Amino acid sequence: MIQINQGLQEVKEEFFSICREKQIPTHNKAALLYELSTQLQSDRNNGLLRQMILLVLADNDVLLNYFGEFRKGEEEEAFQCVRGNYNRLAADDKLQQQMSLKWKEVLASCMKPPRIHAGCDVNEAAYRERTKQAEQLYRKFMEKSEKNSPELSNNLHYFICMAEQIQEYRMIMPLFLFQLMVRHTGRLATKESLNVSLKSLWSYKAYQTAQDNGKNYRRYQLYAKLFVKLCKAYRDYDGIDLPLCQYGFWKTSNLADWIMDLKPKKTKKALTPFFRDLLRADMSAIACYEPEKYSTCAIFGISEEQKWRYLQNFWEDYKEVGQAVEKYVFAHIEYVLYWMKHLYAEQEILKAYVDEIYRACIPKLPEKKAWMESYIRAQIYDIVREMLELAVRTKVTAVLTQEEGE
Repeated sequence: MIQINQGLQEVKEEFFSICREKQIPTHNKAALLYELSTQLQSDRNNGLLRQMILLVLADNDVLLNYFGEFRKGEEEEAFQCVRGNYNRLAADDKLQQQMSLKWKEVLASCMKPPRIHAGCDVNEAAYRERTKQAEQLYRKFMEKSEKNSPELSNNLHYFICMAEQIQEYRMIMPLFLFQLMVRHTGRLATKESLNVSLKSLWSYKAYQTAQDNGKNYRRYQLYAKLFVKLCKAYRDYDGIDLPLCQYGFWKTSNLADWIMDLKPKKTKKALTPFFRDLLRADMSAIACYEPEKYSTCAIFGISEEQKWRYLQNFWEDYKEVGQAVEKYVFAHIEYVLYWMKHLYAEQEILKAYVDEIYRACIPKLPEKKAWMESYIRAQIYDIVREMLELAVRTKVTAVLTQEEGE
C-alpha cells in the first residue's frame, strides 16, 4: 500500500512507479481512472488499486500536476489538503462496505414474516407524535386527493407501532416509511386497516428515468425530498441507522442513480456519504492548469467571445448539432476512448476524429452559414470531451460500489 503520510515526492514516486509496472496510462486523469477501475474490476480484492483510485479522486492537481507550477513549499502544503480528502474518502468507502454487509443481514430479516411482540399495542400513545409527523410529510410530498383521510393516520400509526417492536425495522424506520408511502401511496390514504406484504417493500424497483415526460422527474424529486425529510425527522432517535437507510435507498430502486446523474438540488442527502463523495469528486480529464494550446478555442482558431456569441445567437443550430453529435457518438462509443487515449498526447489525431464526426453528422452548410464550421468543430470536440467525463464517472462509480456476486 502507498504510505499516504509520507511526503508528496515519496508518494508521487511510489504512485507512478506502480502505474509503470502495471502499464496504467497517466497522461490524463480520464485514462488513469478508467484503467485503474478496469484492473480493479478484474481483481476486486486488490486494496492497492482501490487506494490509488481514491487518491486520484482526492487529488487537487498536486499529485497529478500536469501543467501547474508551485512556489517553494506550496506544493507540500497543498498535499495536506489531498491527505484530508483521501482520509475522508477512505473512511466513507469503508463505511459503504460495512453498510453492504449490514444491509444483507437486515434485509434477510425483513424478508421473513415479522415477529411482533405479544404485548404490542397498536394504539400506543407514545407514537402519536411520530404518526403526525409522518402524515405531514405524506401530505406535503404525495400528490393524492385523498391525502386528508382518517385512513392515512390510522394506517401510518399502525405501521409505526409495528415497526417500533421489531429491531430491524426500527433501525431503518425512515426507509420503511418511505417505502410504504411511495409503493402504497393511494391505499395508505383510502384503505381501512391496510394490510401489505412487507416482503414486497424490499424488492428492487426500476423507475422510468431515461427521459422526462413532464411529470416523472418532478415526482422523483418529490420522492427524494420525502426520503431526505424522513431521515431528518428521525436523525436524533436512538437506534436509527441513517447511513444504512441511505444505503437501502440505493439498493431498493434506481432513484439514487438518477440523483447521481442529474444532481437535482436538495436531494443529495438521500445518498450515502460515499456516493456524495463520488458526486463531488473531479473526474474530468481536463487539467486545472490546462495551457492555452490545449483549449478548444486555440485548437480551432476561435476566441471565447466568438464561441459565446455563436451559442447565444444561433441557439437552435447549437442544439441541433449537440443532439446529432451525441446520438452519433453514443452509437460509436469508440470515439470516447480515442479522446481518452490522445488527450494531451496527440491533439492533431483528435482533430482528425472531429473531422470524421463532422462529416457523419453535419449536413453541408449553406453559403451564408459556412463561417460556422470552426465553431461546430469546436462544439463537437467539447461534446465528446464531456461524454468522456460521464463515461469515466459511470465506470468509477460502478466499480467502487460493486458488491460481491454482482
